[in-house]
Amino acid sequence: MALKSKLLNNLNKEQIQAVTHKNGPLLIIAGAGTGKTTVIAKRVAYLIENDFAKPSEILALTFTEKAAKEMDERILEILPYGVLDFTAKTFHSFCQDILKDYGINAGISPDFKLLTESQQILFIKQHFDEFKLDLYKPISNPDKFISALIKLFSRAKDEIVSVENYKVFTKKYEKIIQKKPLEPELIENYQAIKEQALAYETYEKLKEKNSYFDFGDLIEKTLWLLRNRAHILKKIQNKYKYIFVDEFQDTNYAQAQVAYLIASKYKNITAVGDDDQAIYAFRGAAISNMMEFVKHYTNVKKVTLVRNYRSTKQILDQSYKLITNNNPERLEVKEKVNKKLLTDKKGLQPMFWHFSSGYAEIEATVKYILNFVEQKKNIFGDFAILVRANSHADDFITLFKDNGIPYHFIGSRGLYDRDEIRELRSYLKVLYNPDDNLSLFHVAWANQYKIDKILLRRLTNIAKEKNISLFDIISTPVNYIECDEQSKKSMSKIVNLIKKHLELSKTLNTSKILIDYIQKSGMYDLFKNIESYRQEEIFENIKIFFSKIAEFENISENKSLFEFVDYLDLIIETGDNPSVFEAEKYEDAVNIMTVHAAKGLEFDTVFMPYLVDGRFPSRDRKDPIELPDELVKEKIPSGDINIQEERRLFYVAMTRTKNTLVLSASDKYAANKEEKKISRFIYEIFEKNEIDKYQKSECDFIQEKMPFESPTAKKKNQPIILSPSNLETFNDCPKKFEYGYVFRLSGEATQSLSFGDSIHNTLRDYYQLLISGEKMIKKKIEDIYQKNWKVDGYSSRMEMDRAYKKGHTALLTFIKNDQEKPVAIEKTFQLKLGNCELKGRIDRVNRNKDTEIIDYKTGDGRKKTQSEITKNIPLWIYAIYLSKKLNPESLTLTLNFIINQKNISAKVTKEKLSKKTKQISNLCNEISTAVNNHDFPAKPTEFNCGYCHFKNICPYKYKRV
Repeated sequence: MALKSKLLNNLNKEQIQAVTHKNGPLLIIAGAGTGKTTVIAKRVAYLIENDFAKPSEILALTFTEKAAKEMDERILEILPYGVLDFTAKTFHSFCQDILKDYGINAGISPDFKLLTESQQILFIKQHFDEFKLDLYKPISNPDKFISALIKLFSRAKDEIVSVENYKVFTKKYEKIIQKKPLEPELIENYQAIKEQALAYETYEKLKEKNSYFDFGDLIEKTLWLLRNRAHILKKIQNKYKYIFVDEFQDTNYAQAQVAYLIASKYKNITAVGDDDQAIYAFRGAAISNMMEFVKHYTNVKKVTLVRNYRSTKQILDQSYKLITNNNPERLEVKEKVNKKLLTDKKGLQPMFWHFSSGYAEIEATVKYILNFVEQKKNIFGDFAILVRANSHADDFITLFKDNGIPYHFIGSRGLYDRDEIRELRSYLKVLYNPDDNLSLFHVAWANQYKIDKILLRRLTNIAKEKNISLFDIISTPVNYIECDEQSKKSMSKIVNLIKKHLELSKTLNTSKILIDYIQKSGMYDLFKNIESYRQEEIFENIKIFFSKIAEFENISENKSLFEFVDYLDLIIETGDNPSVFEAEKYEDAVNIMTVHAAKGLEFDTVFMPYLVDGRFPSRDRKDPIELPDELVKEKIPSGDINIQEERRLFYVAMTRTKNTLVLSASDKYAANKEEKKISRFIYEIFEKNEIDKYQKSECDFIQEKMPFESPTAKKKNQPIILSPSNLETFNDCPKKFEYGYVFRLSGEATQSLSFGDSIHNTLRDYYQLLISGEKMIKKKIEDIYQKNWKVDGYSSRMEMDRAYKKGHTALLTFIKNDQEKPVAIEKTFQLKLGNCELKGRIDRVNRNKDTEIIDYKTGDGRKKTQSEITKNIPLWIYAIYLSKKLNPESLTLTLNFIINQKNISAKVTKEKLSKKTKQISNLCNEISTAVNNHDFPAKPTEFNCGYCHFKNICPYKYKRV
């Protein structure tokens, strides 16, 4: 009996109520820092010690392996002799066991193979020709929607939507169309839904044929088994008399149904969660499950844990003030319970820092940390910087590196963007194609080789100027430039490694070649000599990367290095980027992490930077292919769902704090860019007069200097020669401009570029012949098209043939419908704007009643609007040039989308032209300043980085949440 009383020692009244509840459904509403895990572990121990259940009769379902392991460890600590047959598993692991043990009863082979998400991508790609798609298989980028389709299939499984359900819904939609046949939006939606249903059916049939399951199948097929095989359900119900579901707010609809079914006999189900900490809607979690639990069971015992053991009263009060803005869509309101967290611990009010620039914000954070560590008030591990998105950590990491401050980064994505993995990826790409200058440049830049950076840059320029591969140049560098001995030795080492591994790639698999590279290149020795915490991160990340190689080899028939590189390119292109190694927080390093990664952790001092609208809260990014609302079973809350989720995420970040919370924002996060608005959440936490009293830092925006002089740097005020596309590139991302214009690196050929060039060049040659008076016939058009067809960049011959046919049909239709004879094709021009000299070619000029400038586009124009013209920098440069040259009475700008036969046009007014001239002149001056000062800040966005040639080597690449 002594042990039984000990279980309740140090528990508060609400915790004791939860632990000692005997039978029936129990909902534990566990606020942040209220001892949730302790309560679950002690409740399990209480049931066992009081003979309500044997250890084998208790099932705990969690969301991560880490949580399941922690549950096991806590219970082993509490019970004197341990519990060997208590079951704590993730939902997926538990359901996989059910299917392995009982699936044979439903015709499911126990030998099924489970596909990871990256394996799903490869599997679909291998069979993509069997998916009869049009809308979701665009010519310019056929693989664009593979990842989105996988997400759609996963969401369908979350909501228990079968292929048959999808087909029935499609037929219903078809009947709606028949009643309203002239509404274009309805027709477009119907075509999309029809393709979705067909793709879903094809995917399911292919999996079944190959005995593959995905993670969604584990839940869906288990649910089907339990619903349709009563004897199996009975066995499992008798086996598990008490069910615990941790983080119930993070369950999806299907997972909740599995838990309800197993608990339906004894109804001894304990759901533990907090609706205010529901932050996983993006992966299908249904916050409504918390609300619905009390409706599913009529006699629910509700216990609310509000005694907080982590934070100060000041932090808890401000957090509560924030989260109540989600009312009435909260359990506190709907179930009339009090969720205001209580503590006797007092401390400082949360601070808000407001700066002029992003750099000043980061610098102030670093100085604060260094000051407290130097005064021995804190150690580095006491501090955490919590960011909304992975990419927001980049500038902090850079400054920490520069100042020698130990740091540990945890993000929900980003493995492929780590320096050590980027080097391995680049080396594989060099073996794939030794003439890949971009990848070889990145390999040679690695620290272990100690090649002089200025020398390497000059060799890269020589390669570009002489049209020779960088590999050939570093094989005999002295033939081109004077080199120091260390650099010569290192280049020779790289060349010899490449030659050796090219030969080994004929017989060895990828992992063995990379192991040899890591050992022989000096990479291993370099990592061995750095700080212990960084060592662990690097080697664990390499192990994760090697597991990706193993995943590939488990599903691919051809396991060669070359096939793996294709596979890696494919999964990265379609959005795969696994999480990095997650260690426990380090005492000797500052913790930098996304808010999602910080869930469940706590820190003495928390910094929340970049608190401006558009960053936190982030913009609502819907799935590229959304599951139709009519198929969603989750009850969607009213109000702005995205802001509610962002507010919960903000609340989670605030409540990680033990003592000191610093919130910060800046007016600008890049030089010469528009001012940002302070996050609405700041105004929900602080009164306006409190915010206004904070003075902005006058710290100047410090420019990142290049480690060498750029040969393209000019004397001040000397014009820089650029093309219109150079301006567009800089405007999108100065870092991309640096790689292309300053480093003079070029990317690989892609399908979209090759297809675009083929169409452009065909139209150029056709209209030049037409202008010269030659009579054009269909056969001649076809000859021109064939002559201009580019074969580079296509993933397969079948894909190239498909693109060729689509381009051919589009060209014939376009030429047939084009009644105007152009006055100029590929018109060359030269124009000085600001401190730049612009040179280029205009696709086409028509002159009839007015002058029309036409720019050809080969992308998908179906949803494009006039805003495309407003932001098209090259088109406005052409307009400025022709206005000066011809002074036309009227001028029209047109984007012609060849594939969709769609034109978007806009008249040019004098006011608009004057405004654009000023804007583009300012942009030219900005570029001139950037080149002279070697200042090229990155502007990572999902769109920019998704289509960037340099994403494989750029350390600032956009990283999804």
